[in-house]
Amino acid sequence: ILQFDERDVWDAFWQVVVPETVEGFPEEGYVPESADDLPEGVSQEDVPISPKYFAGFRSLGSEVSTEKTTGEPAWLQDLENTTERAGRAQDKEDLMERLRDLGYM
Repeated sequence: ILQFDERDVWDAFWQVVVPETVEGFPEEGYVPESADDLPEGVSQEDVPISPKYFAGFRSLGSEVSTEKTTGEPAWLQDLENTTERAGRAQDKEDLMERLRDLGYM
């Protein structure tokens, strides 16, 4: 079984996936610092990820449970010392109450 951490996934994304799938993207290990830092002729829409990752989100969930973790793109954040779900609301009691109110329990 292969073991990947979040850094490995982002490294593979920028070093393999994007250069192989996005026309005009450099193959020499280029990693953008922001959406404005993409190579000339490449737009954010060309890169096959949610724009929310460029905006500072690390874990995407529902609109009400997801917050930015920082202003940096996901792949530039401190991935080794913070959890991927740091931007996700973890108030389980509130979630359970909402489920009960909706009749699920």
